[in-house]
Parts: sequence; C-alpha cells; structure tokens
Amino acid sequence: MSAKKNTPEKKTTAGAQKTVSRKKTPVSKEKKVIKELTESLAQAEEKNLRIRAEFDNFRRRKEKEIQSILNYNGETILRELLPVVDDLERLAEAARGDRSDQKVESLIKGVELIQKRLAKQFDDWNLVSFAEPGDRLDPNLHDAMMVQTDPEKEDNTILQVFEKGYRYKDRVLRHAKVIVNKK
Repeated sequence: MSAKKNTPEKKTTAGAQKTVSRKKTPVSKEKKVIKELTESLAQAEEKNLRIRAEFDNFRRRKEKEIQSILNYNGETILRELLPVVDDLERLAEAARGDRSDQKVESLIKGVELIQKRLAKQFDDWNLVSFAEPGDRLDPNLHDAMMVQTDPEKEDNTILQVFEKGYRYKDRVLRHAKVIVNKK
C-alpha cells in the first residue's frame, strides 16, 4: 500500500508540476500584457505632458499678444490726429506773421489754446513729440527730406523741422521730417 501511496503522490506531484507549468504560461502572458499596458500608460503620460507644455506656451503667447494689443489700442486714433496737429501748428505760425488785426490775434490765441489742450491730452496718452532744430539726426527717428549747408553747424544737425515726429510709449508712430546740415 505504501507503494500505491507513493505513486499517487508522484502523480500528484507530477500533476502539480503540470499545473505549475500550465500556470507559468498564463502568468507570462499576463506579465506581457501588464508590461505593454505599463508602456502604453507611460507613453500616454508623456504625450499628456507635452500637450500641457504646448498649451502653456500657447497661453503665454496669447496673453502677451493681448497685453500688446491693450497697451497700443489707441495707436490708430493717435496717428489720425497727427495731421490735425500739424495743420494747427501751420495755422498758428502763419497767423503770427501779421498781428496788427484784432481777429488775427484772437485766432492765434484760439489755436494756441487748442494746441495746449492737445498737448495735455497727448501727455495723458503717453504720446511724445520729438525733433527740434539743433538735434542730431537719428535715422531711427528722423527722415531727412533735404540737405543744406551751414558752416556754423555740425554735420547731421537738424536745421529745420517740416513735421515733428511722435512716439507712443516705446513705439515711433511717425518719423520726423527734417532738413539736415551737411558740410
């Protein structure tokens, strides 16, 4: 009987070994599936991080563009006002030539009042004029319309200003049109 008991034990052991060897195959497949799923998850997480980074960069760019638009929203209006300012300056200059008439004097005062109001408004808007006779020519700010010779002045000195230049915040709205000295 002991021999019979040994034989079934061996069979059981052999059966257990078969069962173990059968279990190794499904465990290997499960491990393979887990490994594939883990790799897939890692790829998805990496893709998610890249998309988040791209979105953050996009958001920052758009915020910067919107801020720029808000900072310079009045630029078009200001550019359109500049010819009016030029006309007022020309009118005032022409009227200063003959002060004998009372009407001319009142016209000059009215024009100067308008100029002062505009100058105050421009200050409020951070609009600054530039270019005066005696300034040095700066190609980033001035357009030389003509060249004249004045031996008493240095080269590239502005002799006369046709139209003043204007800067809005850190941008040049209009370059000044000037006559420059060349020896």
